[in-house]
Order: sequence, then C-alpha cells, then structure tokens
Amino acid sequence: MSPQRLFNDYMPPYKAGLDAGSGAVMVALNSLNGTPATSDSWLLKDVLRDQWGFKGITVSDHGAIKELIKHGTAADPEDAVRVALKSGINMSMSDEYYSKYLPGLIKSGKVTMAELDDAARHVLNVKYDMGLFNDPYSHLGRKSLTGGYQCRKPPAP
Repeated sequence: MSPQRLFNDYMPPYKAGLDAGSGAVMVALNSLNGTPATSDSWLLKDVLRDQWGFKGITVSDHGAIKELIKHGTAADPEDAVRVALKSGINMSMSDEYYSKYLPGLIKSGKVTMAELDDAARHVLNVKYDMGLFNDPYSHLGRKSLTGGYQCRKPPAP
C-alpha cells in the first residue's frame, strides 16, 4: 500500500481517535505491507509517537506477540518479545511472554534497561493519569479511618 493511500484513506479515523484523547492503542494482528503491526517500529514509533505525538500506551492484541513466530518475524518466544518491545509495544495483552522472557533479555543485553524503562514509563503514566496512584482514602477524615474516640480508648478490664 502506498503511503498516500495509507495516510489519506486508512489513518484518518485512527488519528481522530487519538486527537479525541485516547490514552491507549491496541495493536492488532494485522500487517501492513507484509510487516505485522506488532513488529512495525515505523508505524509505532515514527508515525504514532514521533509524527502524531502519542504519549499513551501501546498494547499488543491477544496472542499478537506469539503470532510473530508464525509470521516469521521472530525465531522463538524470546525473540518475539525482543522484537515487540523494540518495535514499540509497551504491554503484552494476555500472554506470559513479557514476564517470562524480559528478565533474560535484559540480562543478556538484547533489550536495554532504557528500552524497558520507556515501555514501563508509558504504562505507569497512563495509570497515573487514571488516578490509580491516588490515595483512595484521602476523602475520609482521620476520625472516619480510626473509628473515632471509641477506637482509641483502651479496652475495659
């Protein structure tokens, strides 16, 4: 597909969704010109992050990282994780690959801490923006939390 067709016919709805404030992009199992979206750093980094200024999280679709092996983009599960993370996938949806293989990839130097930190930063920023780090009890006064004076009295003998 030509870049003109891609940007004129297919990308406007995605761009509109991002412009409307979407904080997440699920990267599907599809491919663009033979490259699976999950391993397309041009699409995820150059277009999504650099050209469009997207600051949110990119999440692989269910099983999309595993599919990189079948597609021939990755040699094995560990390589699939390396390819996906380096291409711009911040979080893996519903498979164990990231948690299973990232520690070894970091140890071997195939994935840098800076790359992992970048992915984690996007995930944590979205959680922060959603208020997940706020104190859920901040609206309660001290008396509500302790039960008032009765809770502070020593028990009767």
